Order: sequence, then structure tokens, then C-alpha cells
Amino acid sequence: MPIARSLPRVLSISLLGLSVAAAAAGCSSGPSEPNGPYMVWDPYSQFGNGSVWVKSLDKCANAAGASIKRTVVNSAGVVEKASGAEQQGLAPDLLIVDSTDIPALVSDRVLAPVSRTHLSVAGVAPDVLRAGDVGGNNYGVPVGTPVPAAGEFITIPVQTGTSRYAIDDKIVSCLTDTANAAAIDNALSHTSAAGAPQRPQVSTKVALGPIVAAARSPRAAV
Repeated sequence: MPIARSLPRVLSISLLGLSVAAAAAGCSSGPSEPNGPYMVWDPYSQFGNGSVWVKSLDKCANAAGASIKRTVVNSAGVVEKASGAEQQGLAPDLLIVDSTDIPALVSDRVLAPVSRTHLSVAGVAPDVLRAGDVGGNNYGVPVGTPVPAAGEFITIPVQTGTSRYAIDDKIVSCLTDTANAAAIDNALSHTSAAGAPQRPQVSTKVALGPIVAAARSPRAAV
């Protein structure tokens, strides 16, 4: 079931519509310094400067000692754009994609598995986490989901400078901690994928209770 949004399924607004090469300039393989601008591609065109999402990105990057350069990339065709950017060494550091796009991105050798990036998936509902699994390897951390086994993931493309993975991990860990995840998921109309952020969500939005309960309930693998 799609999340509530005007955007299609699946982190500078001013770059929307530019070519991949232009939009991705200064991406993961570009800067030589580990704390150089971290490119984030997301599909959230409805969120501009001042939104919870953008403020969270900036806050988490600052906490990691880095800076963020955000590009809104429409989820339609994101696989082709990310694959092309990766081939040119211009893939973003962080990529927000729908879980259904992950297998194609893995097939195109765009994404690095969690075993390499060391992203923590602790506390994530197993049924939700399974949506980011390809061939027994997990490729990201759920942003949140309105139903089990669906939703969007924060993924990390393969990078030439592996020292950047550590900063990626800090940024993502900050975005998905209890307080930030609850605020972000509320803004995105998601249900948090981890149990801890779900509790404050349910306390403020009683209607989310049944959805959260469904997300926690294991289902047989299809």
C-alpha cells in the first residue's frame, strides 16, 4: 500500500529536473575529504527548507561533522538515474528508494549491503526489514511504512572512498533514532519501522495503533 503522498512510489530543490551528472556533482566519489558535502537523493518534493525532513537532514549531518547537499529525484526512473550516476562515479552518498526498487539497484551493482556499510537495523520489525533483503543480504534501513513488507528505505550506494561509510552510518543512525524517526515518519505519514519510535507515534495518533500492531506481527514469507 503506498504511503500518503503526491509523489510516486518507492536527500537542493533548485536542482530538480537537471541531468544526473549536474545534480550529482560532488557526490560520493567526488570530494577527497571524508566530511565533504554528502549527497542525498530523496523523492520528497513536497518538503522544502524549513520542513521537518530537511531540518532533520541538516541536524544529523551537523552531528556527524558533515554537510548535506540534497537533491530531489523523482522515484520514476530513479533506478536508471542511480545506475548511470554509479557508472560515472557520481552516485549519491544516501539514496531514499521504494523497497521495490532495491532488487534492480542491487542487480546494477549500485547498492552496498549493510554488512559492508555497518548500518544498524536493530529494533526494526523483521517483516519490514525483509523488504530490503536481496539474496540474503540487507541493503538499507526502513524510513517507515504504513503496512508490513512495504515502504521506503535509506540505502547507501557503493562508494570508492569507504571512509565515507562511517559518516553515512552516523547520519542514518541519527535520522532513525527514536525522537527523529518519530518526527520524520509523522511528517511523511509513515508508521515507524522500529518499535521505539512507534510508541510516541501511537501516543499522539491513536489511529496508528492497528497499523503498528500489523507491522509487528510476523507474516509468512511469500
